[in-house]
Amino acid sequence: MVDKLGAIGKLCNELSKIEDEERDLEAKLKKIKQQKYTLSGEIIPSALQEIGISRVDLDDGSAVDVKQVYRAHIKQENKEQAFNWLKDNNLEDIIKNKVTVNFGKGENEKALTLMQSLRDKGVEPIQEQKVEPMTLKAVVREQHEKGVNMPDDIFGIYVGFETKIKRKKKEEDFWLLTFIKRKI
Repeated sequence: MVDKLGAIGKLCNELSKIEDEERDLEAKLKKIKQQKYTLSGEIIPSALQEIGISRVDLDDGSAVDVKQVYRAHIKQENKEQAFNWLKDNNLEDIIKNKVTVNFGKGENEKALTLMQSLRDKGVEPIQEQKVEPMTLKAVVREQHEKGVNMPDDIFGIYVGFETKIKRKKKEEDFWLLTFIKRKI
């Protein structure tokens, strides 16, 4: 029994060390992602903008492109204001409406006659409105390009740059891909 408890203790210590290592790696990854974001979104775009270009071909055959990116999101507390702004600016067609009704056991008849008699029968629908993230992003880009200022605070808008490196395929990657295609 003592031997088994000792073995379990060792396993628990090993788990503890692994958890510590995992936490350290996650912190390191967070720091690396921030460095990548700074290089990709700020430093490289600024440097290329200074000399008036948006693409660079590297000696190894890789290509570096800098493109403008758009991001937006609507926080729950800003939903009403955001939807009102979209409606006021003739963009309400991007708002999706979802109406859901929950029925209990044996309420199939109510479900069949829902649209006509729902409120008469005392069943309240749950209405959910939302804007799909990709649709919102497209509208933000479109409005920005038209010169229309959408409220940043309501839509959580970010307009910036992103650097993408398209790496040249290595010779062995080419042969592996060719081999896989032939094998299939």
